Amino acid sequence: LEPGPLDQDQLERLSKVMPDPAQMAQLKLASQQKDPPLRDVEQALAPFAQLGRLQERLKALTLAANLVPSEQSFLAQLKKVSAACQEICDSHILKNVLATVLVMYNYVNFGQVNRTDARAFDIANLLQLSEFRSDKGGPF
Repeated sequence: LEPGPLDQDQLERLSKVMPDPAQMAQLKLASQQKDPPLRDVEQALAPFAQLGRLQERLKALTLAANLVPSEQSFLAQLKKVSAACQEICDSHILKNVLATVLVMYNYVNFGQVNRTDARAFDIANLLQLSEFRSDKGGPF
């Protein structure tokens, strides 16, 4: 569905000034007469009277006019999230920190440091890492 030459604001204004369906039906009947006594404004609206479900069509066109800017904004945000995810995947420092935390977690909670028997930890537990103290009394 292409919005055509009208932008979103123009379509919304057009929707507000359109007569209600009862008036459009009267306009349709009047425009079908042989010599219609219509003013220039009514003559300009006469083609719209021939369309069914005009308000719904205008709403659909308004939505279509709004989709392109929304899509561009969404794609820009998606690129930022994708770049952040790629940075996380490529970070060697983060991998080393997580490996160290995994060893500490398994040693403190299960008394083991073997990688083959390592148990996973919840990533939310990283917030408690600042509470971990070394044997010298300082923070980790």
